Amino acid sequence: MRMRFEPEAEEEFEAARELLVDRLVRWAGGQGLPADGFMAEAALDYRHGATADGRLGLWDSHHVEELLLTWLPQQVTELPGEERSDAPGTLRTLLRYLHTAQLADPRGPALQDSLAAVDRLAEQHPAAMADRTRWGLAKFWAMTAAEQGVDILDGAELQRFAERARRGEAPYDEQALDAVMERRLTGRTLSRSARAEPQLPVALPEDDELGGIPPGCRPAGAGRLDHGTRRAGRRATATDRFRRGHGFPYACAGHARRAVGGAAGR
Repeated sequence: MRMRFEPEAEEEFEAARELLVDRLVRWAGGQGLPADGFMAEAALDYRHGATADGRLGLWDSHHVEELLLTWLPQQVTELPGEERSDAPGTLRTLLRYLHTAQLADPRGPALQDSLAAVDRLAEQHPAAMADRTRWGLAKFWAMTAAEQGVDILDGAELQRFAERARRGEAPYDEQALDAVMERRLTGRTLSRSARAEPQLPVALPEDDELGGIPPGCRPAGAGRLDHGTRRAGRRATATDRFRRGHGFPYACAGHARRAVGGAAGR
């Protein structure tokens, strides 16, 4: 089964994701293991869309931590009164299935190492999901509306809430929204990444083996870099960051547990 897709191959990825999740859920049922199909989809979405290599079968401790403490809190909306999903449990089952079905990437860690990473981070996951400063922008407004009794799947009702919010008539957590916007403006939200493979470490010779640069030689491109900088007529400086308006999604249709609107950093 293909386990890596280019970012633009959305239809192929979605078809593979659907098949993989279906097989996962059926296998988990036979094993008596927890498997939430929606959370499994979200995990695969993260690996495909928010990581540079996009390898669905490779899960090191960094991926586990980023999924549980950043991506899911940013992207997945669990409305007030909904039963909370067991994301760590689903991730454990997904990891076990990938190894059982021989879909795990051979470059990845051993299964026990990945499971240990989940165990280490599982207790932190609920607090991360509840931390408003970790939410994406669409999720922030969807949750704010839902907490005030708005049916976010009712477009007309949500639109009326949006209008009240723009007029300053709907209360919201200003400090949390500032933190959300700060992350967006500084590029610290998880979003689509250009494909790139991890670089293998390179062992360099010792200093005494390298020797000096021969007389008259300069690093390639040094002159062009200097010339380009002078021709531009300016130096690199820190730029001022302007405070932008806090956007509000005009529509929040879709799965109630997904951050609606998608603008929150996919």
